[in-house]
Amino acid sequence: MEEQEKKARTCWRCDRYNAYFTKTFIGITRENVGYCMRKREIVKKDMTACEEFCGRRARDIGRRKDRALKALEGLAQDMNVLKTILCDETEDRAEALRQTTSELKYYLKKYEESKNK
Repeated sequence: MEEQEKKARTCWRCDRYNAYFTKTFIGITRENVGYCMRKREIVKKDMTACEEFCGRRARDIGRRKDRALKALEGLAQDMNVLKTILCDETEDRAEALRQTTSELKYYLKKYEESKNK
């Protein structure tokens, strides 16, 4: 039981631990080290936590989830606006094409009439 408790109390599970990330060609990679705000030093991810260990709160996770959902909602609205703009543009182009076609037919008819006279 104590082993599981010690495993559960590692630095990376603490609320005061900020992981370091590096940018790669593919994306972002989490490093095995981070910054402990309590100790004010760089610590390894797998170190056993100090006496100031404070587990991550579920409400913080809920807040992050809410923020992510709001951001996704905003993106969905933006995509709907873009869809509307593109559909309108497509309809405008189709209308312009129909108008051009009808004008060409009109002038072709006029040309044939003048040619027959």
